[in-house]
Amino acid sequence: PALYLFRKILTEPLIKNTGTLMGLFLILAAIFLAFSRAAWGFTFIALLMMTAVVFIGSQNSFLRGRIILLSILMAFGGVFLLLFALSFDAVSSLFDQRAQLVQSYDSARFGRFARYSYGADWIMQAPLGYGFGKFRETFGEDTHNIYIKAFMVYGWLGGLSYLILLITTLIIGFKQIFLKTPWQAYFQCCYIAIFGHALIGMVVDTDRWRHLYLIYGLLWGMIAAQALWKKRAKNI
Repeated sequence: PALYLFRKILTEPLIKNTGTLMGLFLILAAIFLAFSRAAWGFTFIALLMMTAVVFIGSQNSFLRGRIILLSILMAFGGVFLLLFALSFDAVSSLFDQRAQLVQSYDSARFGRFARYSYGADWIMQAPLGYGFGKFRETFGEDTHNIYIKAFMVYGWLGGLSYLILLITTLIIGFKQIFLKTPWQAYFQCCYIAIFGHALIGMVVDTDRWRHLYLIYGLLWGMIAAQALWKKRAKNI
C-alpha cells in the first residue's frame, strides 16, 4: 500500500492527492513504530526503487524534475516526522536499541549469524531436507534466512525450485516493468515488493508469509495478461 500511494504522489497532481499523502505518512509511521529493522530497510529500499523506476520510465523532463523535487520534499517531511517521534523518550530509547546493526541475539553462540553456518552444514547432510520444526527444536529458533531454510527444510530439490521461482520472476518481471499497460502501476508495486522480499529473505524466514504468495500470484497474473494483450493487439 505504501508503494502504491507513493507512486500516485509522484505521478499525479499533488493537489488531488492530499488524502493520499496523509495515508502514506500514516502507513510509514506505523512501519516505523513496528521497530522492525527488516521493515525499515525494506521500506527505504522499496521507495528508492519506486522513485528510480518512475523516473526512468518517464519521458517528460518536466515530470522528471517534479519527481526529484517531490522526493526531496517528502524526504525532508520524513526526517521531520522522525525527529518528532524521537522527541518522545519511550520511542527514542527503543529506537536507539533497535537501530543497532547487530543485536545480542544476532551474535550469540546460537544467534542468527551462527545459525547460518549450522544451517549450511545441515543442508549438506540431508539432500531430502529435515522438514518443519527440526532446526527450531535443536537451536530454539529458525535460521532466519529463507535461502538456507528452503534447502534445509524442503531439501535440495525444494530449495532449487524456490530459487528458480524467484529468479524467473525477477528476470521476466524486469523485462515488463517499464511497459505502458493499464496495470503498470500495480505491476511495478508488486515487482518491487517481491524484490524487497528477496533481499530481506537473507535475514528473515518468508516461506510462511501468505501475503508474499499473493503478490507472486498478482505479478504472474499480470505477466499472463500482458502476453494475452500483446497477442490480441497483433490480431487487430
